[in-house]
Amino acid sequence: MERRILSAENFDRLKIFAKANGATVNDIFMGLFARSFCKSIGTDKIMFPSTMDLRKFIPTGQEVGIGNYSSNCMCAIFAKPEDTLADTVMQVSKQMRVHKSEKNILKSVMLWDFAAHTPWFLLKRNFSKIITHPVISFTNLGIIDAIALKFGGLKIKDAYLTASIKPRPYLQMNASTFNDSCTLSCNIYGSKADERFVHRLLDDMYLETITLQ
Repeated sequence: MERRILSAENFDRLKIFAKANGATVNDIFMGLFARSFCKSIGTDKIMFPSTMDLRKFIPTGQEVGIGNYSSNCMCAIFAKPEDTLADTVMQVSKQMRVHKSEKNILKSVMLWDFAAHTPWFLLKRNFSKIITHPVISFTNLGIIDAIALKFGGLKIKDAYLTASIKPRPYLQMNASTFNDSCTLSCNIYGSKADERFVHRLLDDMYLETITLQ
C-alpha cells in the first residue's frame, strides 16, 4: 500500500493549472496517471476508466439509501514523450465532457440491475460477459470532512481514502483529499518488481505536480 501526499500548496498549484487549462482536478490526475504509466512501460497510448459521480441523475425529491452512486467512463489517452501535461489533459477533458453530457454512463448501472435480477444458474454462466472489471483504472474517492471525522478529542494529523488491494496485473490509482492536501495511493498484491513499478508511477506523478508552472 503505497502513497504520495501533495501538500496544500502543491494541490492549490494543481487546481490553478486545471482552471487555466479548462480542466478539472480529476482530468489532471488522469493525465498525470496516463503519462506516468506510458513512460514506465514504454508506450504512447493507454485506455482506462475513471469513476464518475451519478448523483446528478437522481430525480429531485427521490429518497436514496447509502450507496455508491457512481459508474466508470472509459478514456483513451495518447501520451508521447514530447507532449506537455496540458496536451495530455486536453484529451482527457474533451472525452470527459462528452461522458458528462450524455446518459450512456448509466449503462453499467443498468447491467448491474439486470445481473441482480438474473437467475443464479444463468448469472454464474454469463457473469463475466455482463459485468467486466477494468485491469487499469483511476478513481477520485473524494473529500474527507475533517469536521465530521472525530476520534474523541484527538487531533487528526492525516487521513486518506483508498481502494481495495488488487493482484497484478490489476492496477488502480486512487486520489482523496483531507485538510486541503491530496493523497495519491495505489495498493498492489504482487512481486518486488511490481512494488518498484508502483513506486515509479507515484514518484513520476508527484514530481510532475510539484513542477507545475
